[in-house]
Amino acid sequence: MNRKEEIVKIILQANDFVSVESIAKQLKTSTKTIRNDLITLENLMNDHSLVLLRKPGVGVSIEGDFFDKQQLLNTLKQNTTHSYLTPEERRSQLLHALLLNRSSKRMKDLELDYYVSRATIHADIAALNESLKPFQCEIIFDKQQGLSLRGEEAQQRQVMAHFGPLEPLVEYVMDGSTKSKSTFIKRFNDVLNLDFNKIESIVNDAQNQLGYTFSIEASLNLIVHIAIAIQRSKQGFDVTLSHDLVTTLSQQSEYTIAKDIAKRIEKDFDVSLSSSESIYLCLHFLGAKRIKELQLKHMSISSDTQDLENTILKFIRKVQSSMGLFLENDSELFNSLLLHLKPTINRLTYGLSLQNPLYEEIRFNYSSIYDAVERHIQLFNETYHIHIPPNEIAYLVLHFAAAKERNVTMIRTLVMCASGLGTSQLIVSKLKRTFNNLQIVDVVASFEGAFYQSKDIDLIISTIALDSPIKTIIISPLLSDYDISMIKHSLHDVENPIVNTLRFLPHHVWIQESEEDKETLLKHMCDQLVSEGYVSEEFFESILAREALGPTLVSPTLAIPHGEPHWVMQSVTMWISLSKPILWALGERVEHILLIASQEADASQHKALMHALMSQLDNHHWETHIKQISDTLTLTHRLNQDLCGVKPSKE
Repeated sequence: MNRKEEIVKIILQANDFVSVESIAKQLKTSTKTIRNDLITLENLMNDHSLVLLRKPGVGVSIEGDFFDKQQLLNTLKQNTTHSYLTPEERRSQLLHALLLNRSSKRMKDLELDYYVSRATIHADIAALNESLKPFQCEIIFDKQQGLSLRGEEAQQRQVMAHFGPLEPLVEYVMDGSTKSKSTFIKRFNDVLNLDFNKIESIVNDAQNQLGYTFSIEASLNLIVHIAIAIQRSKQGFDVTLSHDLVTTLSQQSEYTIAKDIAKRIEKDFDVSLSSSESIYLCLHFLGAKRIKELQLKHMSISSDTQDLENTILKFIRKVQSSMGLFLENDSELFNSLLLHLKPTINRLTYGLSLQNPLYEEIRFNYSSIYDAVERHIQLFNETYHIHIPPNEIAYLVLHFAAAKERNVTMIRTLVMCASGLGTSQLIVSKLKRTFNNLQIVDVVASFEGAFYQSKDIDLIISTIALDSPIKTIIISPLLSDYDISMIKHSLHDVENPIVNTLRFLPHHVWIQESEEDKETLLKHMCDQLVSEGYVSEEFFESILAREALGPTLVSPTLAIPHGEPHWVMQSVTMWISLSKPILWALGERVEHILLIASQEADASQHKALMHALMSQLDNHHWETHIKQISDTLTLTHRLNQDLCGVKPSKE
């Protein structure tokens, strides 16, 4: 809270002299701090026709008119902006002050501004410097000069773009409503004292000349960059670029457009831009994320495009293995990655990185795809000598998520109908409208079905009951909503056939296991697998690292911990049923643990096991039945049957 306001309240409420020691005790601070605050307050009181009375050995009091005392309190209330800040908000304001003002900030002024101690300011500086490390910038404290931000101008501009005094772009990017945009524009205009609409018009003009369309976030980032360039240039700052960079970029076709845009900026905002600003603007054009391109060849970042294409293909092959899908023939995925990665490599080669306002949401909603992409991103880092950060990885994840949606396995389907042509055509029309993964091979009467074998079709949808080795779904002649729902559930088994090569071994199924905590149990399980040669000792640490990213609960009582495939020598699964629940995550206590140790080559097999598990969990009684089994062999057979597709013995 505002300590000065509280001091005044304590004195006024006492209606008498109150000791400095008493005030310090109530506010849980030192008497020295209170005396320093009283020195500051005395001048403010004089401005309000009040007098601070001091009586040695007794305390202090405020003398004056009641109305003046109220005015003093109102003044203090209006100046409490800093006093309610969280440490994060305070650090953000401190960094903004250093970014937006050329002069240094004195430590004493900051203590008074934020009502915190010098030690707290030093702690804030340490925390901020940790965040500034990737930008090669640092806040320096000099006893004579005070605080200042040190670093190359290009790096400082990146800091301004990344930690700048604007509200996060998330709401605007995700919402796009008039209200959220107007809120963003108002803050932009107020903080930077620049006309957002003017700069937006300049960016739109640049897009028209360049022949491609920026994404919303790329457009906003470019607007922010231009605003920063205007502001820094007016303050006398200029970017210093290497001779090689100037030579390379000045030969790009985008450079001519950048010079034209720079001239317009100078005219519209009455500012003089150096030639290096045009080069820097060209670099931002080359690195902007794009939605569509009129001519792909304009995006060439070097004469050796084939190398990038080969690297992307290798990357797709590695990621598809981790995802358990076949994606290398997806031309749309390949082209979208090519379109995306060219400007990305441009940005990162020259030290620029695009903000990703959707990073957290992508990381959460597509965690498995993110892990797969992150695992193999080193391929680009090594080939192009760059570092692709998490926010850029998240953009790549979206391309693979879209490819996964397109990766639909067509199910060869035979429709069998005994009710005539009209009914059969109605069924086919409904099926095609509802399911995009059914390839209707033929529509036949019951006696014609014998001509088709499992090598020709995957599924039969029939209005009549029949005995066939091919999976068959019986429906009503009018294909009701219930039939549609039943087909949706049944298609899961056809799309993801349960793998028969996985097995639970009896000595990997533990019943009535008793452990006090999660980490001890996981260590016990991993030690068993290490001793048998299934995994290396590093597998345990990779499990803990995965758990730290987020809970692996799939139901209130079941967890599926898993580690990095790199540390798995042979794929294996373990099942633990505990004698009493243990705390796992989010306050949930689990009773069952399915530990998965999978090599990348076996990803599709474990994926099938997980699909089978999810299907079983839809049946709320399944876990109850599992819990009631008290014999290891019986539980092993049940798990193999339900999760691994192992048919029960006929003995």
